[in-house]
Amino acid sequence: TDNETRTAAKEFLRQFVIKYLNTVKGDVMLAIDYEIDFQQGITGANQAAKAERFAEWYVEACETARAAAASIDAADRLKIICIYNNITNLHLMGKEYNAWALKVSGASDIVGIDTYQSYENDPASPNYTLQNIRYLINNFSCGKPVYVVENGVDGEWGDSASLETQALYWKNLFREFSFALEKG
Repeated sequence: TDNETRTAAKEFLRQFVIKYLNTVKGDVMLAIDYEIDFQQGITGANQAAKAERFAEWYVEACETARAAAASIDAADRLKIICIYNNITNLHLMGKEYNAWALKVSGASDIVGIDTYQSYENDPASPNYTLQNIRYLINNFSCGKPVYVVENGVDGEWGDSASLETQALYWKNLFREFSFALEKG
């Protein structure tokens, strides 16, 4: 919200995008903020004002990045991805409480999600991941492509699932993806 900080952040972003595009000669993907809801602490209804301020900044940052790319004739090479961290309790309140998320998705080219299965559920079942993906696509993707950026089976903090459990999880997840592709 501080204009001096915002101006400096936009100048940093402008220079970064130009350097990035001049260094990488192909297409690039930029995540302006990773795990938006988690990193920004946007978790509940009492965070609505914070979420709205963040969305305003995010849209402005996307415009800055796109203008920087256009300034070096590379607008067609820049893709912006927003990345959500699972589906939070705030998301589950529905679109009417999440205009901020629709603004963020709308300003992006791609909508990403980090979603992890946990031991709270059957760790070899992909149902939690699939539920998160479907909910994001149906409610917050704005028709944009949805990428699962991070995925896997989480154990307790610092503890990971066995290789056998992880292998079964991935087998089950890709089976469900195959079924979905067959259905169109």
